[in-house]
Amino acid sequence: MKRLTGPTPEEARRAEIHALLQELTEWRRLSGFDPEERVLGEVRSTGESNAAMLELRRRLQELGARFHWSPERREYVLEEGTEERTEEEGKPGAAPPSSAS
Repeated sequence: MKRLTGPTPEEARRAEIHALLQELTEWRRLSGFDPEERVLGEVRSTGESNAAMLELRRRLQELGARFHWSPERREYVLEEGTEERTEEEGKPGAAPPSSAS
């Protein structure tokens, strides 16, 4: 039976993360930066792409997404475990997860 309501908050969060990653990848391509090349003079950015990429990264971090550039896929991808947050992490005002190992 189909659900009559819209996506759950977690489904909406995942969809937003994936859309932001696609947009971040596109801005990286538009900037002319090829992560395989180390020649910085090849970058065609006027600064607009840098600003857009910084804003997208900020938004992704606010959503709790951990991501990195995948040279094989030539796109930004989520790191494992990013998709799943515990109930405590999802509660408003919850402390961010500890990065201490």
